This record gives sequence, structure tokens and C-alpha cells, in this order.
Amino acid sequence: ARDTSVGLLLEPGCNHLNGRQALAYVRSRHLEVFDPATNSWTQDPTSDLGRVARQQDFGARALRKILSNSYSADDDFRLINDVADDLTLDSALSLGELRLIFGAARATTADNTLMLNLNSVLRSETIANNAVLVADPVALIAAAAPLRDAPMTDQPIGPFGTLAPVLPTSDCG
Repeated sequence: ARDTSVGLLLEPGCNHLNGRQALAYVRSRHLEVFDPATNSWTQDPTSDLGRVARQQDFGARALRKILSNSYSADDDFRLINDVADDLTLDSALSLGELRLIFGAARATTADNTLMLNLNSVLRSETIANNAVLVADPVALIAAAAPLRDAPMTDQPIGPFGTLAPVLPTSDCG
């Protein structure tokens, strides 16, 4: 996969991304995948929606990787300290509040996070020489129903649909 506008170039198959590659992957709006059958690059037609899907996919993978380890409170503190220099934090955010955020993240899984795939309600059009995605209003209202109808509780909401990131979703080990 590649996106020359953000400097992304990945080999076919599983890739363990470094920080620069990960940032390029989640910023990519013009992702292309090489098709060996046609010996050509095919661009992801979803543009910004594809980027959002890749961001959600990356975030879910990173969270799964972090939470796959058994961290103690000491480890949480060490992890917070390790990443604090790389984060932009609200000046009023205390270490205790940051620990609460980590606690909430610990309770978050791919199974209890509601993600909507809106690609099915969109169609590509060209308007004034610009490629745009136009939503079907009726289908959009139906697709967003889980957000509108979700119970307002502290209980996790079950999964709804799946996103289809361009890169493989299998674990690479």
C-alpha cells in the first residue's frame, strides 16, 4: 500500500509500523493498493471515510495490543509517564484524571465499542469537477439509528457492523 502525499509505502502482507509509518497510515487520504493481476495501483475511493476507517482500525489494534498485556497500577503509572511527553495534554488535566482515562480505556474493547460503517450509504459523484461522496438521507438516518437509540447507561454498547480497512485485519504475530 502507498500514499505518496504522506510518504507511506508498505510492503505487501503484514507490516509492523514505526511511528512515522503509523502516522502516515492514519493520515492517508489517497491510499493505493497494488493489484498484481493488473500490475497497477488502485486508489481507495472512500478518501476521508477510508482515512477515518484506518484511524479507527489503528486505534483498535493499538488498544488491543496495549490491553493484551496484564498491567499493574505501577505499570499504568510507568506507561502514562512514558507517553506523557508525546501527548498534548490539557494544562488542567491531573495525573489522577489521566489514570481515570486509562482505566476507562482498559474497560474498552472492540466488542463494546460502537463503530458505524457509513460507506454503504454513500455514492460517488462529480460536482463542479470535484469528486464528492453524497449520502442517501434515508439510508443515513437508518445507519445512524444505533447512535440515536443507544441506551444512556454506563454499560457497554454491543458492536454494530464492521469497518473494512484497506490493509489486512489479521494479526501478524
